[in-house]
Amino acid sequence: MATADLRISHFAYDKTDARTDPNVVFPIDALRRLVADDEVGSLTSHALTFMGGIYSQRRLREELIPALTDELEAMEPDVVLLVPV
Repeated sequence: MATADLRISHFAYDKTDARTDPNVVFPIDALRRLVADDEVGSLTSHALTFMGGIYSQRRLREELIPALTDELEAMEPDVVLLVPV
């Protein structure tokens, strides 16, 4: 997917910069450069994301984290990059 095709949606902060350059919140071009420069072998086929503002710590702990963990284990990455926004 081309970087220009990436979209961002969030209800609680100004998205102007992220809409202009998605790398502000997801450094895909830098990651692709690392692959091109043979600094890393490859990227996974897709990225996982979720919106902040999760008000239930119980649901986060019991539902979201296990679901993300299952997805990550299935992708078998060597490294996981967490990008806070």
